[in-house]
Amino acid sequence: MNQVEGKFKPTYTCSVGWPTPSAKARRLECEIFSTDNDMIRFLSAVTCVVMLNANVYESLGQPSYTVKGLRQRPSGSNSATGSTLQKRSKETTTVSVELLQMKPGPNPSVFKWQHTFAEQKVSVRIRAGKKSEQPMITEQKLGVLRQIKVVGLIDTTGRIIFPKNQVFTLADGAKLGVWLEELKTYGEQGSPKGQPVWGLTKTQFETVYNALSGTVDSEVTGLRLDAALMKLQLPTKHPSKMTEQAVAWLKTEYADSPPVKSTLKGFAKGTAFAILLNEYGLGFHPLRKPDGSIELLVEPLKVTRETWPIGWDLKESRLKTARKLFLDYVPIDLENVRFLDVLNAVSVKAEIPILVDRYRIEGFGIDVESLRINYRSKRTSWFRLLGGITTPNRMTRRERIDEAGRAFVWVTFLQPGTTD
Repeated sequence: MNQVEGKFKPTYTCSVGWPTPSAKARRLECEIFSTDNDMIRFLSAVTCVVMLNANVYESLGQPSYTVKGLRQRPSGSNSATGSTLQKRSKETTTVSVELLQMKPGPNPSVFKWQHTFAEQKVSVRIRAGKKSEQPMITEQKLGVLRQIKVVGLIDTTGRIIFPKNQVFTLADGAKLGVWLEELKTYGEQGSPKGQPVWGLTKTQFETVYNALSGTVDSEVTGLRLDAALMKLQLPTKHPSKMTEQAVAWLKTEYADSPPVKSTLKGFAKGTAFAILLNEYGLGFHPLRKPDGSIELLVEPLKVTRETWPIGWDLKESRLKTARKLFLDYVPIDLENVRFLDVLNAVSVKAEIPILVDRYRIEGFGIDVESLRINYRSKRTSWFRLLGGITTPNRMTRRERIDEAGRAFVWVTFLQPGTTD
């Protein structure tokens, strides 16, 4: 017990240690008097110190706290102290900015930028830059603390230039504030909106791609959309979610819930999911959330073009990928034959699946169900036959592969001004 101003108050000793590879640990010890709340305020101060010096302590690992003189409470206690500590377990993010002047001399915009960042409540440091320094964004984490450091250039015109083509003038204060808030929310990668590959890193994209490479084991033809989606058995790590617009679109355009027409068994889940949704005017894309998790967001095709593709470019030559389609020459003579029947026959003979983009083709007034084909007698390849029955009817065919490497032919609408 210690006497302070004639009063006896309990003493609490708090040690904060960072474990290191060596036996010795760096420690900060102090004694504080008064109540548990003072002890909590002390821990908060330590937290702030750690946050501001994350670059120093990051390699030292998580700090360990030892408190002497504080009565231990059972885990799960709803006491005020326990509640406060629980709230502190949530991640806290700070953003700091460093601006580099690449040319010496006075720059009137420096003081204005300091005022702008002060309004955004973001700390900024402006200093002379070196030729070797470039704009960059780094992220450091220490437990529940995350620190984003942004380095940018300030040119002679007063503009500031950050990574990822982010350029701001003094008149862009509001725009700058939005960008800084996105960094605080999403971290170093920033908001995924408008970024290439949906704002994913190479590792994140490969993770999603590989998760969608598993094949569909059940047939979905004839099922309703909701039942077909269940059959795909999409990865639980990346759950799918329909936007409100997607739900409204289905209720308006597909109120009778027509059955699935595509045959998807054996296809990789990513391509199968894209084809299935496409039948109903929908598409999906990976969405990186603020916590770093990734979900598969479903939207109407009319409101987005940034959807997961229906198949990917071939990795090998056409001949290696679909040999029979190009090299098998057979006599052909067709008269008033149903278009879809011809596609099915070619698929069997050429040993390659052929799928039809009904949404786009029928959207331009072409009824593939009733379309009939005439093809004069000649000896030709299956690939040339496909061209002979699609191009005159404003359609085209594309050779694609799914995420598992399986080849297929995608028959879609031929956009005006494009060549087959």
